[in-house]
Amino acid sequence: MAQENNNFLQAFGTRSRPAGNPTSPNIGTFRGSNPLPSSQIELPNNFPPPNLPPPFVAPRRVPPIDPNVPARLKRKMTVVYRSSSRMSMVLPPPSVAPPGLSSSGNHVVGGVSEEPIMPQALAQQTNLMYSDREIDEMSSLLQFIVNRCPRILSLYYSRVKKADYDEFSRSLINISLGQDCTFDLLNFFIEDEFRSNVKEQIMRENCAASKLIKAYIRLVGSDFLQNILAEFVQRVVISDRKVGCEVDINKIDDPQDIPKNIQILQEYLDDILNTITSGVELIPPGIRIISKIVADNTTAHIGDDQIHTMIGSFLFLRFINPAIFSPELFDLLPKGKLPSPVCRRKLILITKILQNLSNGKTFSKKESYMMPFDEFVLTRRNLICSYFDAVINFETSVNTIHDDLDIMINIHDLHVFHALLFQYKDEVQSLFNNPQDAEEFNLRLEKLGSYDNKISFSFLEENHQKYVKQVAKDQEVSFVGYVDMVKKEKKKPKPVKLIVIVGMNRVIFIRGSTGKTYTQFHLLELVQIISSSPSEFELFYGDNQNIFCYTENGCDSIINSIRRSFEYSFSGMSERVKYNLHVTPSSRLDELVKSDGLTCGGLDITYSSLCDYYQNISEYKEFVTWDILNLYNKTTTFDFCKFTDKDETPLSDKNCLPIFHSLAYNTYFTKLIVKNMKFDKISWQGILEIVGSNYFIQELTLSNITFRESSRPLWIQLFETMNSNRFLPLKSIDLSHNTIDERAMASFSSYMDTILFPFEKLDVSYTCTDKITSGDGFEALIRSLINNINFESIKYLSLEGLRLNEIQQTLSLFLGKQKNLEVLNLSKLDSTNIIFCTLISKHSNLSTINLSDSKLNDPDEWEAFIEWMNSGAESVKHLNISNTMIPHSSFTSIVVAAKEGLSINATGNNLGAGIKNIAMVLQNTFLYSLDLSDNNLGDEGLIILFEYLQHNTVINRLSVKDNFRSTNTRARLDMIDCLCHIIGPYSSLKLTYLNISNTKPSRCLRETLIPFLMEMRLNTSITDLNISGQNFGEKGAIALSKSLLINQSLESLEIDDNATGLIGLWNLKDSLKVNNSITNMQLPIKDICLLLASSNTEQSLKINKLLIKIQKYITRNNRLKSQ
Repeated sequence: MAQENNNFLQAFGTRSRPAGNPTSPNIGTFRGSNPLPSSQIELPNNFPPPNLPPPFVAPRRVPPIDPNVPARLKRKMTVVYRSSSRMSMVLPPPSVAPPGLSSSGNHVVGGVSEEPIMPQALAQQTNLMYSDREIDEMSSLLQFIVNRCPRILSLYYSRVKKADYDEFSRSLINISLGQDCTFDLLNFFIEDEFRSNVKEQIMRENCAASKLIKAYIRLVGSDFLQNILAEFVQRVVISDRKVGCEVDINKIDDPQDIPKNIQILQEYLDDILNTITSGVELIPPGIRIISKIVADNTTAHIGDDQIHTMIGSFLFLRFINPAIFSPELFDLLPKGKLPSPVCRRKLILITKILQNLSNGKTFSKKESYMMPFDEFVLTRRNLICSYFDAVINFETSVNTIHDDLDIMINIHDLHVFHALLFQYKDEVQSLFNNPQDAEEFNLRLEKLGSYDNKISFSFLEENHQKYVKQVAKDQEVSFVGYVDMVKKEKKKPKPVKLIVIVGMNRVIFIRGSTGKTYTQFHLLELVQIISSSPSEFELFYGDNQNIFCYTENGCDSIINSIRRSFEYSFSGMSERVKYNLHVTPSSRLDELVKSDGLTCGGLDITYSSLCDYYQNISEYKEFVTWDILNLYNKTTTFDFCKFTDKDETPLSDKNCLPIFHSLAYNTYFTKLIVKNMKFDKISWQGILEIVGSNYFIQELTLSNITFRESSRPLWIQLFETMNSNRFLPLKSIDLSHNTIDERAMASFSSYMDTILFPFEKLDVSYTCTDKITSGDGFEALIRSLINNINFESIKYLSLEGLRLNEIQQTLSLFLGKQKNLEVLNLSKLDSTNIIFCTLISKHSNLSTINLSDSKLNDPDEWEAFIEWMNSGAESVKHLNISNTMIPHSSFTSIVVAAKEGLSINATGNNLGAGIKNIAMVLQNTFLYSLDLSDNNLGDEGLIILFEYLQHNTVINRLSVKDNFRSTNTRARLDMIDCLCHIIGPYSSLKLTYLNISNTKPSRCLRETLIPFLMEMRLNTSITDLNISGQNFGEKGAIALSKSLLINQSLESLEIDDNATGLIGLWNLKDSLKVNNSITNMQLPIKDICLLLASSNTEQSLKINKLLIKIQKYITRNNRLKSQ
C-alpha cells in the first residue's frame, strides 16, 4: 500500500510552504560497544569510553516527498530529556518473510497469526542527544513511510510486545505531529482494522489503531474534557457524594430505593447528554477528523446503517466514557481526590448507559436490572445520532489545527523509532511496491545516521555530563571523551584534564574542574593535525594557536571524528585549501566516504556551518536553507536576486556572507549572479572567497555593485584574487553597471591576459567613467583580449554605454580577429565607421547586433555598416537600431540589403518623412520581423505603409505602436480600412504577430478601431495581438467579443487600458466560454481598477465572478492545448 491513504484529507485543505530549519550534517558517532547483530536491539544504560570508530557513511540529501514540503519539521518540537518506562522488543522470526502483515500487531505467515517471541530489553538510553536536524529527519522519515509504505509500521508493531503498544503509539503520534502526517498515519491503521476484521472485532482495545487514537486523544482532548465533563463529574463525586444510585437489586440494601435511584440516574444522564450534545463546536478538530475517518471506513466496509454505531464506539468508548469512569486520570477532580466506591459505582452506571446509547443497543437479560433504561436509550437515540452527524460535518484546515499545540516529545520516543528504523531496515525492503521507494528509504536512513553510531556520554562523571549538555545543546556530537592537555613550552608541564567535544561545526575543550571552556575553534579554522602515536595529538588552528593532548588509545577516534565532520560540512573543499594532516602511520586513518548525492552539493550544510563561523557577524536564516533545498535543486545557477531584489525581507550583505563563503567550497553550481548589492570590506570577503577557492564556477555576474567605502581597492583585490586562482574556469564575466576606475580596470586586464580557458562572454557595459576613457585602463583590457588566444572563442561581447572614440582602432583590431562572435552590443556608440570597416566579410556567426541609442544621424556613419550588410551578413538575424536617428535613406538601404529571416527594431527614429521610399522597398523585403513603433508615421504614413505591405509575403511580425496622431484626421477611416485589408483574407501578408497598441492617452483610436476588431473574426494567421491603450470602450469590447466567437486562431491577446466596463467584460466572458484558442490573456487590470472604484458592493461581486470565469476559460484552453 504505497499511496492508498494520501488523498483522504484533501477536503480539509492543503499544506502551506514551511520555512526551513538549520541543517546539520549527520556525523559518524562513536561508542565503545560493538554494534549488535541486525536481528536484535539492545540499548544499554551506560556506554563505556570510546575505543574504535565505526565506519562512516556520509548521508545524502534526497528530494522531499512533496516538493512543497521539504524534509524538515512543519512545527517545532521540544525534546524532553526525562526517564521513561522501558519497552520490550522482540526478534523477527528467523525464517519468516515480511509481506503478510496485519496492523493488529501479529506477524501473519500463510494466514496464521504468530505471537511475538524471544523478547529483548529496549532500555531507556540515558544522556542520548538528538539534534534539530535528526529530529527533522526522523519526522520526515515517518512521513515518507506513512505516504509510501505504511505497512512498515505494521511490521514495527509486530516486533513490539503488546504491553508496550501504548508507549510505541505515543512515540509515533508525537513524531508524526512534526510533519502533519498524523491523520494519514491514523487513517492507514483504522482502514486496516476495518479491512482485516469482522464488525465485532473492529477497533479492539489492544489493536494498533486504538492505541494510536488513545495516544492522540490524550494529547489534544484534555481541554475539551475539562470544559464538558469537569463540572458534571465534580458534582457527582463531590457535591452528591452521599447520593447513591444503585439499581442492581443484588447490591442494594433497600430495594424500595431503586425507582428513586433510576430517576436520579436519568437526571444525571439528561444533564450530561445535553452538555455533550450542545458542545459539538468544542470538540477538537483532530478528534472530529478521526470520527470522519471512522465514518468513511464504515461506509466502505460495513454499511451506512452502522455509521452512528461506529462513531459512538470511538467517541464514547475511547474518549468520553474513560474520562467519566476514571476522572482522576484526566485531571477532572482536584489533585489527590478519588471517587468513593459509591461514586465510582454511579460513574460506572452512567458510562454503561451512555455506551449502550451510543451503540444503539438495549440491555439484555444478563443485566436485567439495567432494562429500565431501555426507554432512555430508545428515546434519546435520535438526539445522539444527530450529534454524531454534526461531529463529522465540518470544514477545517489540516495544516493549522495543531499550530497552538506544544509538542513535548520525550527523548525516548526518538530513541525507540530510531532503533526500529535501523533494526529492521533490511527486512522492510520487500514491503515497498517499487524499488525507487526502497532506494529513497535507504538514502533517508543514511542521511539520518545509524542508530548504532548514536553517541552517549553516560561514561562521564555526573557533573561532567551536565557540562556537556550545556555546551553541546542542540548540536550533533560525534565524539565526547577525556584528554590530558599539556603546554609543551613549559619544562615540567602539568597535565590538565579536559573534556573534548567534537561537534558538527566546532571542536570544544572544557575544563573538567570548572566546566568552563578552555578553548574552542571552528573546523574552518583548523590549520594542521599532527600525531605520531595513538596516544597523542596536536591541533593547530586560528592565528598560530595550538593545543597538545594525550590520551590512552583515544587519539585516533578524535582525529577521525574531526576528519569526518570536516568532510561532511566542507565536502567540496579543494585539497589545496584544506588543513594539513600529518598522522603516522597512515593506517591509523579511516577511509572517508565521499558525500555524493547531496542536494546542491551540500550547500545547505556548509551554509549552516558557516553561520556558526560568522555568528558574530551574520544571522542564520531558515528560509535560506529551505530555498536551497527546494528552489535551487533543479538548476546549477545561483542567483542572489532571490534573497535580495525578489524577497520580501531582503538579506543584508552581512547575512549573505555565509552563503558567499559556502559557495567557495561548492562543486554543484556553475553560474553565480549577484546584482544590485552594496558591500563593505567585510562582506566583500565572501566574494573574494568564491573567486579564490572555487574551481567550478564558469559564469560570474557582478552587476551594479556599490560599496560603503572606496571601491578601487576592493575591485583590485577581487581581480588579484581571481588572478591567483589558476583553477577558476571562468568562461563568462558580467561586470556591467559598475564604476571601475582606470587602475582597477588595469588589474582586471592583467587577469584577462592570463585566462587559461576558452572564453565565451564578456559584458563590461557602463563600467567606464570619463577618467578611464582618457587613460589606458580600457585600452589595456582590449589589448589583453587581443593577446590571449582563448578570447578567439568569444561569442558575446557587450560594450554598451562606453565612450569608445579613443580606442576604436584597438577595438576594431580585436573584432577583426573574432570568427565566433554571435552577439555584439555596441549600444550608445558615437561612431560605427571604423568598427564596421573591420567587420566586412567577417563574422559568419554574428547573429545579433545592437546599435540602439547611438546618435548616428549622419548618413556617412552608416556607410561601412551598409557595405557590410551588402557584402554578406547572412547570419545576422536581429538588428536593433532603435533611437539612433538613422536617416531614412540609410534605413531604406539597410532594408534593401536585408537577408532572409532578419528582424529589425527601428523604434523611435522619426522615419515618417521617408515612409514612402521605405514602404516601397518593404513591399519586396525578406524581413521576418519589423518594429516601426513611435516613428511619427501618422494616419497618412500608415496608409502608405499598409498599402505596400499587403503585397509582402515574407514579413511575419509587425509593430506600429504609438504612430497615431492626436486628432482624428480625415485619413483616419482610410487608415483603418487599409489596416483591415492587410489582415483580411485577400491580403498576401500573413502576419502572426501584430502590435497596434498605444501608450499616449491623447493619441488613442477609440471607436474608430471597431471595424478592425470586427475584421479579426475572419483572420486565420494572427496568433498574437496587442490592442491595448486604444480606449475603444464598451462598443469596442462588444465588437471584439463577437470576433472571438468566430476566430479560432488567436492565442495571445492584450486588451488593457481600453475603458472596458462591466458590459464589455460580460461579453468577453461569454465569447471566451465558446472560444478554445485564447490561452494567454492578462486581465485588463487598469480597466478593472477604474471599474471597481466606481462600483458598489453588489457590482464588485459581479465583477469578481466575471473575472473568475474569464480565468477559468483561459485555464481550460491551456489544458486543451497541452493535451
